[in-house]
Amino acid sequence: MTSCTYILQYYECTTDYLCIHKADVLEKFTDEKGGFKSTLRTDVQGLLGLYEASCLNTGGENVLEEANEFSSKHLISCVENLEPNVARLVRYTLMHPCHMTISRYNARQYLENCQPRYGVLEELARLDFNLVQSLHQKELKEILRYREMITN
Repeated sequence: MTSCTYILQYYECTTDYLCIHKADVLEKFTDEKGGFKSTLRTDVQGLLGLYEASCLNTGGENVLEEANEFSSKHLISCVENLEPNVARLVRYTLMHPCHMTISRYNARQYLENCQPRYGVLEELARLDFNLVQSLHQKELKEILRYREMITN
């Protein structure tokens, strides 16, 4: 787990349960000049996590605004040099931060763009996604059938 991914998970826990100020967490990842550490610039997964975390800004938190600028700038600049699946994931994340998107849609995007790493776990996720999609399609058919009955 990268340090920035850890930040995102830490944010979700602390802001929900402990009410710790979000910007205080990010200060660990800044250098003595107040800028973000240069090691973060080459860590794509870390930059994605930092970008996601910075999108949780509720306003007035300068560190989060700087984190957003820093991470989006470096993600945009490196997207052309990434392998196609990772580049697609970066573009998607920049357009649709995870907390602003429906979880099922994020899961679909991940399953379409990920490289097979987890084997059985990914297959189960695909089956679950397809099962839920099938259920939604059946429910929609029932709703349309009911609507047709009422209007006729």
